[in-house]
Amino acid sequence: MRRIWAGVVLMLAVVAPAAAQPAALETILLPVHIAGAPLQGANGSRWTTDLAIHNAGPAEVILGPCGVPSPLPSACPPSYFSVLAGETLRNHAVGFTDAGVNGRLLHVRAELASQLAFSLRVRDLARAAEDDGTELPVVRGEAFRTGTVRLIDVPLAPTSRVLLRVYDLDDRGDGQVRVRVISDDGAIADHPLLIAASGYGHPGGLPFAPGYGALPLEGSGNVRVEIEPITPGLRLWAFATVTNNATQHVTVVSPQ
Repeated sequence: MRRIWAGVVLMLAVVAPAAAQPAALETILLPVHIAGAPLQGANGSRWTTDLAIHNAGPAEVILGPCGVPSPLPSACPPSYFSVLAGETLRNHAVGFTDAGVNGRLLHVRAELASQLAFSLRVRDLARAAEDDGTELPVVRGEAFRTGTVRLIDVPLAPTSRVLLRVYDLDDRGDGQVRVRVISDDGAIADHPLLIAASGYGHPGGLPFAPGYGALPLEGSGNVRVEIEPITPGLRLWAFATVTNNATQHVTVVSPQ
């Protein structure tokens, strides 16, 4: 049975020391999370995501921003939930339904983060009988980098839509990066890219969604894509989606 957070908050207010240190947290990125109505796409596609979270540990885990490290349901009740010990949640509400199209951040106490396992899949409901979808990475905070992120062997073709997606873990709103698209013959195309704020704020002091920037990639042949931060201290992760125009099948290229 899930805890009643109001009672926990009252007890914490009584027993917690005034100078208590905040718990260490781990931030987890869902790079695309579509809840509620499907997202209408090109060529009649209707996109949704399926999210499963399993807690393999002995303790209940709260995912925020609110409720981490202390339960604060009055601050932003739509944006925290818990996974009981041994429980698997499937397509559980994780916050405002329109917040995850450009990424959604979850926050968990660092000592409990290893208890959680994730599965995230994107699929086209218009072609559900033909394709069960494509797995998307669920990204732990340690995978974000302050240096150059590289995606190698990104396939470009006029038969597909290719979109580079870049995420700012801290949702700073002032991030700038330089994108270099490098072909096998050494030709380089440079693109500046602004990483905009999510617009969802930082409830409970933690970002609800990442900063986000996207760049369509066009051409033919396989290329290397390098994303170099210009803004000092910017913590980045990026991947590319390659969507076939006829079948709507999605291929993912992520940093390895």
